Amino acid sequence: MDIEQPKHHHQELETAENTAMLVRIPPWTGDESTCRVSDRAVSGHRFPDEKEGCVMRGAQRSAIVGVVLILLMGMPAEAGNTPGVKTIRIDCARGDSINQALADKADKLMIEIDGTCQEDVVIARDDVTLLGLGSNATVVAQNNQAIYIDRSSRVTLENLTVTGSTNPDITGAGIFVFQSSGVVILNVQAEGNWEGMRTYGSSIRIVDSDFCNNSRGGLHLANGSSVIVDGEEISASGNGASGLLLSESALRSPWPPGPRVLANDNGSDGVIIQGGATLFMGGPLEAKRNGWIGVRMVAGILDSQWGLDVSDNDVGVYAGGPNAEVNVRGENTSVSNNTVGLYADEGAYIGFNGILVQNSGAAVTAEGTGRVYLSSADCHDNGSGVVVHGGTAYIWASTIQNNTNGDVNLSFGARVSFAGANTVGVVSCDATVLVEGPVTCPETKGETASPSLMERVGLPGLLSSDYPASEWLP
Repeated sequence: MDIEQPKHHHQELETAENTAMLVRIPPWTGDESTCRVSDRAVSGHRFPDEKEGCVMRGAQRSAIVGVVLILLMGMPAEAGNTPGVKTIRIDCARGDSINQALADKADKLMIEIDGTCQEDVVIARDDVTLLGLGSNATVVAQNNQAIYIDRSSRVTLENLTVTGSTNPDITGAGIFVFQSSGVVILNVQAEGNWEGMRTYGSSIRIVDSDFCNNSRGGLHLANGSSVIVDGEEISASGNGASGLLLSESALRSPWPPGPRVLANDNGSDGVIIQGGATLFMGGPLEAKRNGWIGVRMVAGILDSQWGLDVSDNDVGVYAGGPNAEVNVRGENTSVSNNTVGLYADEGAYIGFNGILVQNSGAAVTAEGTGRVYLSSADCHDNGSGVVVHGGTAYIWASTIQNNTNGDVNLSFGARVSFAGANTVGVVSCDATVLVEGPVTCPETKGETASPSLMERVGLPGLLSSDYPASEWLP
């Protein structure tokens, strides 16, 4: 383990031939001393994005760190000093230990990591940065969490791969953040764990990081955690069960536009929101090709101002329960190739302003006391268009036509309002429905008490009463 004189590895540097463009990542204290070289522009060169989803930006990471080191080599040693920050460089191939370095008594500590370290790292102090050098800096768990941040403040993990936490419980999170504040996760890949990262009552900023290919879940935010995502892309894809799980927590993406958030190709659900959690998206959200549901709303709010793509799932968006609310607007919205596109039940609310729904078995459904709002929607080439079976719907300036089994099907006490310039094809109603607006019911049949849509399409067990709080994912 080499202990160096304090260095400011993130200082703005210039030479006659080369200028590195920096983006400041201010810590939660407002101190601007922590910066990083932007992967968007180094010496005028834009690094191309890697494969979508779960590939760590290793080439970008090594290139960026390499540029910084090259520039530093040409500078006088005293030019890089940062008063009060002690830098310790460890080489894991040489047997150095991150935990041993963390025992240093310096007020502010920078630990630079080279190689693969196999240990359960515990951070139980303030003002620490773990910085991976190059693209191969890896922390492999030994028995429990690979990295456990325990009641600490101003902790940064940067340029690291975190893996090997496989216990099927809370100790199986690659990164576990417990009652900590001002935590920054920057260019981190958490893969090959039971869960990629789990938080408990913490404030965190996540920048350009991936939580993919874990056996259970990708990113689990719980128990009052508050998280901001930033940068260009956050991915929670390819996990065994869920991608992004919010329970009694809040996640916010800045607007406009925030980073693209991916929750694709997970074994069960892309996004789960429960326990009154809030997901506010100022950038695009994708939840595609998941084994069951793109976005599952049990209790909480999803508000997306930059669109939502929930294609190629069994169910695109499911909201069940009186405390489940979905509001989506924006041009980047698609609900296609699902067995069921949008499904609101048991008092839940789903509202879309600008949406394309096509090639789904049932496009939009409100059942029980479910509520649906559609504005400027385009719903065509589905098995059925809008189905309201005991629920309510408000449809404004939308096109609903060319659906195989009818365009608007109303039954079992449905209440529907049409406003604006709608284009609606075939409408069918039973004798119990109420319709207002320019669209009328040309066909009235006797009252129907048909089974729920989920039973009809063979996807039972979605009712929130079948998914009580006692059965929330822990």
